[in-house]
Amino acid sequence: MTGVPPTESNLNPEEPKAPAPAPQFQQFQSQSKLLPIPIQIEERPRVRRRSEPLTQRVCYSSN
Repeated sequence: MTGVPPTESNLNPEEPKAPAPAPQFQQFQSQSKLLPIPIQIEERPRVRRRSEPLTQRVCYSSN
């Protein structure tokens, strides 16, 4: 009977450790999905600016 309580105590700290990596993995996946999105958006304006940098400058001047 004395060996049962210590076993439960050991399982308690292990339970919170298991769900801990779960939320961490979710954060990593969120960052991975957010990284490719901003990279694609930044690459698009860069190509447009390089494609017609004069047109954009003229539009800004006209305004």
